[in-house]
Amino acid sequence: MLFDTHDKQVFLDTLSGDINLCSGPWALVGDLNVLLLSEDKSGGRTFVPRDGSILRRFLFETGGVDLGFFGCKFTWKNKRQSGGLIRERLDRALVDTEWINLFPRGGVRNLPILSSDHDPILFDSVMERSRGSTPFKFYEAWFKEGSCLEIIQQAWTSSGSIDSNENISRRFDAIRASTMVRRKRNFIWSLKNDLGFVVFKEKEKGEVLNNYFKRTGKIPSSLNHTFICLIPKCENPNSVEKFRPIALCNFVYKVSAFVPGRWIAESSLLTQELVHTIKSKRGKGGLMAIKIDVNKAYDRLEWKFIKKVLEVFGFHSHFITLVMNCITFVSYSILFNGRPLKKFFPQRGIRQGDPMSPFLFILCNEVFSRLIAKEQSLGRVNGIRIAREAPAISHLMFADDIILFCRANEKEVESLVNCMMIYESWSGQQCSKLKSGVLFSKNCSQALQRILMDKLGIGLVKREEKHLGNPFLFSRSRKKDFNFLKSNLCKRLEGWCMKTLSTIGRMVTINSVAMALPTYTMSTCKIPITYCKEFDSLVKKFWWKGRIDNSRFLATKTWDVSFQKKVVEVQVSEDSRM
Repeated sequence: MLFDTHDKQVFLDTLSGDINLCSGPWALVGDLNVLLLSEDKSGGRTFVPRDGSILRRFLFETGGVDLGFFGCKFTWKNKRQSGGLIRERLDRALVDTEWINLFPRGGVRNLPILSSDHDPILFDSVMERSRGSTPFKFYEAWFKEGSCLEIIQQAWTSSGSIDSNENISRRFDAIRASTMVRRKRNFIWSLKNDLGFVVFKEKEKGEVLNNYFKRTGKIPSSLNHTFICLIPKCENPNSVEKFRPIALCNFVYKVSAFVPGRWIAESSLLTQELVHTIKSKRGKGGLMAIKIDVNKAYDRLEWKFIKKVLEVFGFHSHFITLVMNCITFVSYSILFNGRPLKKFFPQRGIRQGDPMSPFLFILCNEVFSRLIAKEQSLGRVNGIRIAREAPAISHLMFADDIILFCRANEKEVESLVNCMMIYESWSGQQCSKLKSGVLFSKNCSQALQRILMDKLGIGLVKREEKHLGNPFLFSRSRKKDFNFLKSNLCKRLEGWCMKTLSTIGRMVTINSVAMALPTYTMSTCKIPITYCKEFDSLVKKFWWKGRIDNSRFLATKTWDVSFQKKVVEVQVSEDSRM
C-alpha cells in the first residue's frame, strides 16, 4: 500500500510508461489509493483540487477514462462508526477509448463492504445486456448543449491536418470515441423505486421512470410524440430526481422563440444590490430575502390552470385551443440508455425543450407576481429599497429562479406564505423547502430568525448558494467566491481528448471555451486581478504544452506577441460628456 504522495506519483508514472507501450486496448482495475473528485470522499480533511492531481495527470498521459460505477458510492472506510468516519472511493476501473469502443456495455459494480475495510468491485465487459432497438435520430437539442460542437471540433482537429482517407477515418474514430465516453458517463445503471430500494434490472428501471413521469405531466399523435432525454445533474445519479428531463420535440412542431430586451445579467446585478442592502442594514427593523427553489417547475403545471391564465390574459379562444392541443395531446417515450420505453400519456406539465414552454411558464408565474404586488399595494408587504428615492422591490423572477424581499416581521412573512399557498393550490407548483433558503440582515435577533424560519419551513441560505450562475452571497475572500470559475476552466482544458489536439485545435479551444467561460460572470461581477492572472497562466500552459500541470514549458514567443488583447472602442458624444 502506498501512503506517501511521492510514492504514489512514482508508481503511477511507472505504470503510465508501461501502458503507453501497449499497442492495443487496456484496462486497469484495482485499489489505486488516489482520489479524483471531491465526490470521491466523505468525512475527514476537506478535499482540495491538488488531491486529485495525481490521478488526473495519469489519465491525461495515458488517455485513460474512469469507467464509473454503480452500487456503493465508496469502496473504503476506516470503520470508525462512533466518530471520525472517513469513506473514500479508492478502487476503480480505468480504460482507454479503444476498450470502450470494443465493449460499450462494460461497467463496474461496487459491492457492499463486509469483513474488510475495502469492498469488492465487479468488473464486467458486458455489464448490461442490450434489448430492443435504438432509434437513430439527429436531435436538434444536441446543439443547445454547449459541449456538443466543442467535442466534435476537438475530435476533428485532434488527428493532424492532412486530409487523406486514412486521416479522415482516424478523425471519425476520435469523434466516435468522444461520444462513447459521454454516453458511458450518462448511462443509467441503477435507480431507486418508490419504496427506496435500488433496482438494477432493465425492466424494473423502465417501470420506475414511467411511473415517475406519469405522475408529473388536436395535433396528430405521430407529430406530438416526444422522446424524453435524461441529462444527469451529478456524477453517478441513482434516483430520478437527479436527472434533468429534456423533451426532444419534432422539428416540424418547433417554432422560433426570442424575447428582445431581456438580459439575464440585469436580474443578477439587481439581486447583488438588494443582497448588499440587506447585509449592510443597521439600526431598527430588519430585512430578509427568501430564495425559493421550485420543485420540477415545468412538470407540475396543471393544464386547467394554464388554460385559465390564457383566458384571463385575453387570448383568443381559437389560439387557446391550439395551445392546449399542443400541450395536452402529447405522448412521451423515455430514452432509457438510448432505447425508447413504452409510450405513456401525461396528465399535467409542459415540456422542457419546447420553445413555447418558457412563454407559458412566464405567463403562469405572472399570477404569482400579481398576488405579491397586490399584497404590496395593500401595505401588507413593503419590499426593500436600495436607495431612498428608489422603488420598493418585493420580488425578482427570472424563469423559475424566484427571490422574495420583505421586512423581517411575522406580518409580512405570513402574507408571503399565504401568497405561496394560494399559487401552489392553483398552479400545482410546489416549493422545495429543502433547497430554498432565507437571508437575514445582521440586526435581526436569533429568536426572531427562528420564528420566521419556522413559519416559512425554510432554513438559512447556504454560503455556496448561486443565483443565475453567480454567487448569491459574497464572502471576504473573493478568490474563494470565484474558485468555481477556475475549476470549470480546468475541467474544460483537462482530459484525454485535450491531449490529442493539434495547434489549430488548441487555438479554437482557447477562443471558444477558455476566453468565453468567464464572460458572463465578468459582466456582472468584478473578478480579482489575481484570478485573471491565473486564468492567463492556465491558458498559456495549455497553448504551449497542451496540458495545464505544473511542469515547465518552453515559450518561443512572448504572450503579447502570440495573442492580442480584445479592445472595445466606445464612442462618446459631446452631450454625454456634459
